Amino acid sequence: MRERIHYPGFWHAVLLCVVVIVLQFVAAIPFALLDFIWGFKSIQNPLILGAVNLVSIWGAIWFGLQLGKVPAAEAFPLKGVSLRFVAVMVMCFAGTFILLSEVDNAFRMILPQPQWLQELFEQIISSADHPVGAFLLLAVVAPLTEEPLCRGLFLRGFLRRYSTGGAIALSALLFALLHMNPWQFLSALGGGALLGWLFVRTRSLVPCIMGHALFNSAAFSTSYLPFQIVGFNTVPNGGPVQFQPLWFDALGFGLTITGLLLLIRMTPNPSPLELPPVEPPPIADVAGGS
Repeated sequence: MRERIHYPGFWHAVLLCVVVIVLQFVAAIPFALLDFIWGFKSIQNPLILGAVNLVSIWGAIWFGLQLGKVPAAEAFPLKGVSLRFVAVMVMCFAGTFILLSEVDNAFRMILPQPQWLQELFEQIISSADHPVGAFLLLAVVAPLTEEPLCRGLFLRGFLRRYSTGGAIALSALLFALLHMNPWQFLSALGGGALLGWLFVRTRSLVPCIMGHALFNSAAFSTSYLPFQIVGFNTVPNGGPVQFQPLWFDALGFGLTITGLLLLIRMTPNPSPLELPPVEPPPIADVAGGS
């Protein structure tokens, strides 16, 4: 029996990230031309952005599956989780979102974000013209495209090549780089690491997709909360960066640690991923047939 090649490796995954970016550019060209010729603003429509992401990321996923000859059922394990597990996940991800919000504050203080980029990002997240489309883009399309790619295809392959910590770190790095926004890099890196850890503990994409949806739903809904917290959902327009209250950071830390400890207790020690061996070709085929 022959040992199967563990696919993808890191540089294979980098190639697939390049494929995603190229496909996004190609898919956006028709809409950009419409905007330029007729003055439309289709490229700012979250539904259009969602369609572009679906085509580009799933196109890259299909290419990767064909290139590595990876069965879809193997790349996308979908084992369910209990409601109790989901409740603990919500607590853990809420705390992590608070902490990553403060990390973003610190990064923006060191490297201020350009005003035009901040306005563009806010327009996509909380589009007053397309609120439903913006929510679908963030909470539905993004998890259903980025998780199969970064945790299903990338991390699954990395776990068979590298150490567990190295595999999680590399998949989180590519996840952060795919966002192509330096001011989202650290929060995407932290979120990607948590999602990767969750995949390792559960060996399932289901909690990863749910967790990603929780993160993005929180980003969408902070401005609609019935309370305001400085540095979290109340930021002076054009003013200096403000940090969150210490009690709020402590709350985030407590929720995160408690959630992680409970999730560890609820998941057994993960077993190593194994690939079944491949039957060697018949001797007659190797010899040219007879």
